[in-house]
Amino acid sequence: MCPSPLRRYQRPGYRVGNVKISFIADYRSPIARQWIDHVAIQHDVHVISSYPLPTSDRGPLASLQVVPLGLAGLAGSNARQTAGGARSRPNRPRPWHLTSRRLGSSLPGLRRALGPADAMRQSRRLQHAIERTEPDLVHAMRIPYEGMAAARAVPPQIPFLLSIWGNDLTLHAPANRLMRNATRHALERADALQCDCGRDVRLAEAWGWVPTRPSIVVPGIGGVDVNVFHPGKSTLREQLGLDPGVPIVLNPRGLREYVCWDSYLEAIPVIAARRPDVHFVCTGMSESAAVKRRVADLGITTRLTLLPPLGHAAMADVFRAADVSVSPSVHDGTPNTLLEAMASGALPVVGRLDSVLEWIEDGQNGLVCDPTDPDSVATAVIEALENARLRARATTINGSLIEERADFGRSMDAVDAFYRTVIQAGTSVVSDKAS
Repeated sequence: MCPSPLRRYQRPGYRVGNVKISFIADYRSPIARQWIDHVAIQHDVHVISSYPLPTSDRGPLASLQVVPLGLAGLAGSNARQTAGGARSRPNRPRPWHLTSRRLGSSLPGLRRALGPADAMRQSRRLQHAIERTEPDLVHAMRIPYEGMAAARAVPPQIPFLLSIWGNDLTLHAPANRLMRNATRHALERADALQCDCGRDVRLAEAWGWVPTRPSIVVPGIGGVDVNVFHPGKSTLREQLGLDPGVPIVLNPRGLREYVCWDSYLEAIPVIAARRPDVHFVCTGMSESAAVKRRVADLGITTRLTLLPPLGHAAMADVFRAADVSVSPSVHDGTPNTLLEAMASGALPVVGRLDSVLEWIEDGQNGLVCDPTDPDSVATAVIEALENARLRARATTINGSLIEERADFGRSMDAVDAFYRTVIQAGTSVVSDKAS
């Protein structure tokens, strides 16, 4: 007789905590994994991964199952992850102004067109995976496509916690009718909500969230590990052969479809005309032929270093070297890179987004620009480089903000208390929904 799926994937000798939680998440992602593995230190944690990965790669988990969601196999074939915990980056560079909303013109567009239907198709399989673990709580770690499937799969007697990340409601949800309907259903079904910015709690109400139900705002990946991200010495200048006094301007955002990386590149000649001593760095772009062609066309090859996706330790070293960190994004929640830059002492230059302005006051602890306009990006970066007083003040303010609002340990303690609150309230929530 074949062993049950739970017994098959169970790690011998795992310690059962006093809460049993099933996560529905992309367990390949270092962002999700940092959160989940931390929770697994104290609790009996089971993961249903929405992306394919070896079930032997289960770390501290009690069990690991795989239920691909939202055309995850297709997306996974076009994503890479380096060793050492590097962030996953799609190898499909696409400037913000060329990203088409038409079906089939890009992988993100294709997923948004067909992903909700695939999530619905897999919901029965997901339900069976949840029932095998008999959890006290199910936590789907984003709306597309984990939350969409979970809204149909989680049995009504089990509390269902839904996360909203970054662009779930601003970029993905409005994309088409299927995305709108599936997003609304997920938020109407959720018993509790976790967001990475206050803006998304407010937006969720317009998408069907019941505001009397429990919610919590926890930034980014649960906050920043200040033992990793902090001001200090860096080896980057030495690695790049730069003199110690050379200013460095960093774009840590890679090639996401909602990041105006082309505006950043086009701003470099404008900045260099005023500040020829500056060196520019981009992470997550070194393998992009499109970026390399644009760099050559702009004549900035010697002024710019393109780096691959980096793990947390390597990224922390880059942030410590940076005088300015530019986030030229037109969609965002609370970017992890923003918090990491703040913790490391780099002055943030950001787009004017409500979620980001929860952290940055223009001219006080960062600068705000129009990320679609290279001249606006250049003006903000030049101001950042030439205003030493602003940079010093921002380092002090941002260090305090990270300690007060984004320390990983404190944030995850709040998450643990929230899990217990949601579980304890589960009976009354289920009764409320039934009525």
